[in-house]
Amino acid sequence: RNDQVAVDVRLHMKSEILAVEREVSDLAAALAQLGFAAGTVPLVGRTHLQPAMPSTVEMWATGHAKMVLDQNENLEAAYRLADLNPLGSAAGYGVPLPLVRARTTALLGFSRTLHNCFGASMARGECEASLLSALAQLMCVLSRLAEDLILFSMPEFAYFRLPRAYCTGSSIMPQKYNPDVLELVRGKTAQVIGLSTAALSLLHAMPGGYNRDLQDAKLLYMKGLETTRTTLRILAKVVKGMKVNADACRAAFTPGVFATDVALRKVAAGTPWRDAYHEVRDQFAALYEGKDAEVANLDP
Repeated sequence: RNDQVAVDVRLHMKSEILAVEREVSDLAAALAQLGFAAGTVPLVGRTHLQPAMPSTVEMWATGHAKMVLDQNENLEAAYRLADLNPLGSAAGYGVPLPLVRARTTALLGFSRTLHNCFGASMARGECEASLLSALAQLMCVLSRLAEDLILFSMPEFAYFRLPRAYCTGSSIMPQKYNPDVLELVRGKTAQVIGLSTAALSLLHAMPGGYNRDLQDAKLLYMKGLETTRTTLRILAKVVKGMKVNADACRAAFTPGVFATDVALRKVAAGTPWRDAYHEVRDQFAALYEGKDAEVANLDP
């Protein structure tokens, strides 16, 4: 029966969402621990990938931890949608039997009963789409973390050293340690976004009532769930095995990173912000132009 399948999917979904939330919390805890262990190790804060203002490894790591942990809010919304009991709605129009639906709701551990039978049938697929949307957003957050780790572990930055167990060698270049796991996080993110879009596409033109193509939503949901949970577990291991190169972090600081602080000190001393901004900008422009001239003079 349609309502029995819907019950099974919802019970499975509730259990899996709680498991995902635990794994989200584990990754957030690993990031927070990395930040706390780094303490006051400075890190160049960046906007547009360009050096911007002084920051710390702790702020970077705990900022990512907060972004990851915030995704539990979306998962909780999907959980609340799944936590409704459709049992008794049958094929979508009820049955003339003396069912005590409130009793089955309590026995199955649902918070409330889906009283409108037609609405209960229509909700098939909606729960899967809701969770896939939450998983896609979570994966986007994980992909941004992975991208930061790829960039900051490059030899040109060398802020972080990734655990060798999660890096791969090259087929012909023996010196290579490639961040393949992190690159795959980006690829898997695209897949989960695709699964979420597929679930919505499945539903968008479907008429009211049960339709057989709804069964395809289960495959999309299961694949998205498996991919996201695997990604969370692997990323937690990568973060736990990372090392911070404090010397490289400090060496990355240039005078320009402190430009905003210089301008703000001028403001605190009474200079209007517009004037302070232009004064500091011109000072640093002259500094960098002078360096360019020195480089040009070295050209034979």
